[in-house]
Amino acid sequence: MPRQPLTRRIKSTVFLAGEGKSELGYSRWLARLAHVHGAPIAIQTVGLKGGDPLDLVQQAIIKLRTMEAQRGRLHTKGLLLDDDLLGNADRDGQALDLAGRHQLHLIWQRCAHEGLLLQHFHAATELNPTSSRHARSLLLRFWPEYQKGMDANGYGARLSMDHLIVARGALPELDQFLMLAGWT
Repeated sequence: MPRQPLTRRIKSTVFLAGEGKSELGYSRWLARLAHVHGAPIAIQTVGLKGGDPLDLVQQAIIKLRTMEAQRGRLHTKGLLLDDDLLGNADRDGQALDLAGRHQLHLIWQRCAHEGLLLQHFHAATELNPTSSRHARSLLLRFWPEYQKGMDANGYGARLSMDHLIVARGALPELDQFLMLAGWT
C-alpha cells in the first residue's frame, strides 16, 4: 500500500505588538494557543515602551521594519493599545493614518488591557469599564488570581480556546485581525 504523503500547513507570519508587559504576555499566549490548535499562523510578538497612540504606532512600525528586514514581509500586522490613550485629535488622527498606510491593524482595548481580558468571559462581555482601575476591579471578579504583567504561562493557567472564542465574538477588531491572519 502506498504511503500517504506528509502534508504540512504553511504558516503565515503575523506581527503583534503591544504597549506593555501584559500585552506581550497575552500575545505570547495567543501564539502558543495558535500552535496547540494547529492554526496556520506563527505570531511574532513585540513589546513596546508606552506612549500615546501615535508614539505606539511609530514604535510598532520601527520594530516591524526591523523584523521584515530580517525575516521578509509579514502577512498580518497588529497592535494592541488602550482606548483611554486617545484624546489628542491631531495626534490620534496621525496615528490612525500612519497605521492605515502601514496596514497595521489596531486592536483597541477598552480603557486598558484588563478591559480586553474582561471580554474573554461570557458574563462580562456586556460590561463597559469607565477607567483602567474600574476594568481591573471588574476583571478580578472573574479572575481573582489575575496580576498585571503576567507572562504567557499566567494567561494559559486561566484562559483557554473557549475564552478566546468568547472574546472573538465580543471584540470585532481582535476577530478581524485573527481572521486576516488565517486563524478561522
